[in-house]
Amino acid sequence: MTCGSTPNIRFALGERKFVWFKAISKINQLVTITEARWELKQVDKIIASGDCEIDGNDTVRILLEPLERGVYTLCVSYTVPPEVKKAQVSVLVN
Repeated sequence: MTCGSTPNIRFALGERKFVWFKAISKINQLVTITEARWELKQVDKIIASGDCEIDGNDTVRILLEPLERGVYTLCVSYTVPPEVKKAQVSVLVN
């Protein structure tokens, strides 16, 4: 997932659902994620955080349940040795 244009994910207040990130090599190499963490932020305050579940070699998932209405940023940091990469999406809770 690219960070250039941040995509949006919508939640209704009270929803709990999985958010998936899939790492794709731009040069068609095998991608193996060895570790991943997430943070849910509102402005610069961390609201929640944890370890991602690694699903297969190239996909991580996060079970997310924002507790208040608002706009958040979900930041994911993942390791594809020897690199550490980051992705983010906006989370809109109505």
